Amino acid sequence: MTFQTEIEQPEDSGARGPSRRAVEVVVSLLLIGLAAAVLWDSYGRGAGWDGGPQSGFFPARVGWLFLAGSVFLLAQAFREAPQVLVTWAQLAMVAKVFVPL
Repeated sequence: MTFQTEIEQPEDSGARGPSRRAVEVVVSLLLIGLAAAVLWDSYGRGAGWDGGPQSGFFPARVGWLFLAGSVFLLAQAFREAPQVLVTWAQLAMVAKVFVPL
């Protein structure tokens, strides 16, 4: 009995689908929004050092690092040439598994 380890897909140079740049930009913007929410909540709780760290001190520092990383990823997304990340047919195959879940 033999098992096929990879799904054979015909290579089509004109394949259409979401570009890697578009996906990275959307994910980066979502992460920037999440970092902004963390910072908003941290500074609402108190993120200073008044006789010791306040309850939002550590989450605020992590939020700033998270924001910096997300902005870096957003900048990197615009530096790369746009290319197709996944074809619509491949994405449909993945959706057939994950949508029922």
